[in-house]
Amino acid sequence: MPRAVKRRRTYDSPRRREQARATRRAVLGAARELFVLRGYVATTIEAIAARADVSPETVYATFRNKRSLLSALIDVSMAGDDAPIPILERGWVQEMRDQPDLDRRVKILARNGRLILERTVPVYEVLRGAAMADPEIASLWELNKAQRHPGQRELLRILTERNPLRRGLTLRTATDILFAIGSPETYRLLVIDRGWSADQFERWYADTLQRLLLAERGRDDPAPSS
Repeated sequence: MPRAVKRRRTYDSPRRREQARATRRAVLGAARELFVLRGYVATTIEAIAARADVSPETVYATFRNKRSLLSALIDVSMAGDDAPIPILERGWVQEMRDQPDLDRRVKILARNGRLILERTVPVYEVLRGAAMADPEIASLWELNKAQRHPGQRELLRILTERNPLRRGLTLRTATDILFAIGSPETYRLLVIDRGWSADQFERWYADTLQRLLLAERGRDDPAPSS
């Protein structure tokens, strides 16, 4: 009589994946709290594990090391969640693409730029402080800046798809201006150092985009595209 073959139990179930995702979110949340409270250097993997109610081995298995954990925290803070969807494929960016009205596109960008900065600036402060003492974190700091710039260029292309830039302004210079307007450094200076409200910053963001980057309709000629 042929021997019965045991079916191997699969562990790649939706429930197991959701548990792993919940663990990842708990670790990221604990890391954010402790990094902001104590700083990157003073925060240990063991402390993060204890705050997240998991073992240190689980943290290492999920993120490998503290640097990778900080990198993942930056990504999640920018996106607003841990869904594997790039910023430029998010719903609000598609809303910008679909919106025919320029003023509305500006407001969408200003609103979401403000929300991203609200989430990320505390983490950037952690990153900035750690970069002064750790060459690996310094390289992560530079990499993050290098990655933000092309994203801002694409957002600018979407913003000006149906409307020209201000006369005499190149795409390269306009991207640099947008990069500065929407930078953590600018948000920190105005909101944290000068005490602006987040709503005030958002209004300034939209108004500055309009004044510095966009042609006055009916007056300026289209600007060069490169």
